[in-house]
Amino acid sequence: MLNESLQQIKKAILLDKVGSVLAIFLLLGFFPPILMLGILGLILKCFARIIAPKKEYALNDKEQELYNNICEIIQLLKTSDKIWRVISQDYYNSKNELGVKKIPIKIVNKIPFFLSTNIKVYGLLFDNYKMYFLPEGILLLFGNEIELIDYSNVMASCKTCKIIERDNISKDATVIYMAWEKSNRDGSPDLRFKTNRKVPVCEYLEIDLTVKLYNGKCKYNIIVSNLLLLARIKEALRVVSSMLLSDFNSEKIIIELDDIDPLFENVSRFIIKNQRVSTVLLQHNYGINYNRATKLIEEMQEKGIISPYQENEGRKVLVPSDITVEFKRLEKNE
Repeated sequence: MLNESLQQIKKAILLDKVGSVLAIFLLLGFFPPILMLGILGLILKCFARIIAPKKEYALNDKEQELYNNICEIIQLLKTSDKIWRVISQDYYNSKNELGVKKIPIKIVNKIPFFLSTNIKVYGLLFDNYKMYFLPEGILLLFGNEIELIDYSNVMASCKTCKIIERDNISKDATVIYMAWEKSNRDGSPDLRFKTNRKVPVCEYLEIDLTVKLYNGKCKYNIIVSNLLLLARIKEALRVVSSMLLSDFNSEKIIIELDDIDPLFENVSRFIIKNQRVSTVLLQHNYGINYNRATKLIEEMQEKGIISPYQENEGRKVLVPSDITVEFKRLEKNE
């Protein structure tokens, strides 16, 4: 999607907002001038839909397969009773129980008014954010800003987490035990609170979604109430990650090298060939210290060569050993 299309979307959203404000006068006005403002608002809302960019997709087989897998993840999330975004963490204890403040996420499968297209579009709506999944990337709207993020700049991993629920629990939540609402670090009740009570501790699926924006990174912690989706979503994410590393037009992967460790290419080839990764492995084979080995692993994760760390599983090498990998060093502008 071109920058011109993004500007059109931004203009359509602005016109729709202005139109919505003016349309209120239809309910309030009994005099012709006020009614005219309301009618003008309806005209602006119609015009916003007329100027919305039209995007007709003609995806090849592999592009269609990738998009289908991305849609499958959203469809799986939609089967969960509740989905939230964590906005703050406010409690820990020695049992790794976590109290959080979270806001609900709404999943939509309706094409937004500011975009006309021939495919089904899924979106996540929460707080002041709207995240729409398109074949070429995520269309992210936050406040008055809009940005299209290529999927190569998106990383996702999933794990389980224990959360103390002080509110009503969802119908598909997995309650593992009860804990004191106000407790000490060892889990015992805090005797300062006379009205202390026991509350359920639920085990949820947690998805860490990291998006690289033009002005930095943004991390979204998404909590899914249905823990039974863990295996299916983890596998779907693995498939998508593997596909994103493949050049759709060849059997070769191109990895761009920017301001990166001089050892990065050699280490990456070694990891891809051996299909395993650890700091100890890098320290032993390259005679480097722990900090440098850790930094190299972070850089390989950033480039999509290895997966984020998963509890009880460690990291996986995402690039198959039988695929040709070309490392392309970016030229610095003088």
